[in-house]
Amino acid sequence: EVSTTPRRTPRIDPLGALLSLIGAAALLLLPFVVFKANRILPGDARSLFEILPMWAAFAVHLILILVAAAALGVADARARLTMALLGVVVVALAIAAAGNALTPSGNKVVRIAPGAGFWILAVALGLMATDAITRLRPGPGMRVLLLLAFVAVAGAAFALGTFDNLSIMREYAVNAGRFAREARQHMLLAFGSLAAAVLVALPIGILCHRVPRIRAATIGALNLIQTIPSIALFGILTWRGLRVASRA
Repeated sequence: EVSTTPRRTPRIDPLGALLSLIGAAALLLLPFVVFKANRILPGDARSLFEILPMWAAFAVHLILILVAAAALGVADARARLTMALLGVVVVALAIAAAGNALTPSGNKVVRIAPGAGFWILAVALGLMATDAITRLRPGPGMRVLLLLAFVAVAGAAFALGTFDNLSIMREYAVNAGRFAREARQHMLLAFGSLAAAVLVALPIGILCHRVPRIRAATIGALNLIQTIPSIALFGILTWRGLRVASRA
């Protein structure tokens, strides 16, 4: 007896298909890292096969193909999240290995920067992981735990020196002495301006809520004040343009 039940064709996930296409294009067409003999010279684009041993480059590509297959056809959110995180780890280790492979021992001048292929792959994998977490619908507590776990893993990787040979970490090492001082200054300026804004805005907001007659005038005045920085910037740019034109 022939069954008349129609066969269900495997459903391809639209977001997974888009992310897989973007990731494949980034991996095949864009540089994974950019090699610079120093910070001044233009960079030399390199692919994974030009940096890593052949077996390691093939292994990275094979794992990313499996991640793409999961993005295309796996519906289980936990499996999708696991594969996305696996892809993130593999890409992160690949960029760290590339920095180590291209940096001569003891050299302080060479700069190895992640290329466009790395950044696009990282974004695609991050979006896949975010989509999987959204499908799991975790509560607020679980979201906080996931964030803390990510921060802990990233912090451990930086503390162990995994990415020390990448350009951003080398620049940090050069400016490490003043980094803490500048960070404190930045936080002081940011939170100082926030505190001043709260001290002024909170009483005005309460007054506008309790006295509706002044609400319209206050909002109009604030809207006018908000346009002043844009007008000032436009005036500065116009003035600079006129000066450049007059010199020419």
